[in-house]
This record gives sequence, C-alpha cells and structure tokens, in this order.
Amino acid sequence: GRLRALLDDLEGAMSDFERAVTLSPDDPLAYGARAGMHLIEQRFALATTDLERAVALDPEDPALVGDLAY
Repeated sequence: GRLRALLDDLEGAMSDFERAVTLSPDDPLAYGARAGMHLIEQRFALATTDLERAVALDPEDPALVGDLAY
C-alpha cells in the first residue's frame, strides 16, 4: 500500500490497506495505514474511526496515539 501511495496510485493503495484490515482485523498498524489514506483523501471521520480502533488495539503506541490527537 505504501509503495502504491508513493507512486500516486491512491486507489490501489487504499485497496491494499482495505485488504490488510480484512486479513488482520487485530493489527493496529493496518488501521493506522488505512487512516493515513483517509487523511490524504480528506475523509476525516473515517480516519478518526480507524485511528480510534488502532489505539484501542495498541494504546501504548505513541505514533498511533499522536496521530489520533493530531
């Protein structure tokens, strides 16, 4: 997903991150990555939902907590 995003394939990147969440629903980094795509696409409510889920899964991750606070 990240490589596709860097290559400006935002649709492909989002597809990759959606698949990551589907395959690993307990992985906070999958939700954090998808939240980043939502932010790029200015879908702030969806980004917040994903970041809240990520923090619920790993409340000790300072990057996820910081992203949610931002």
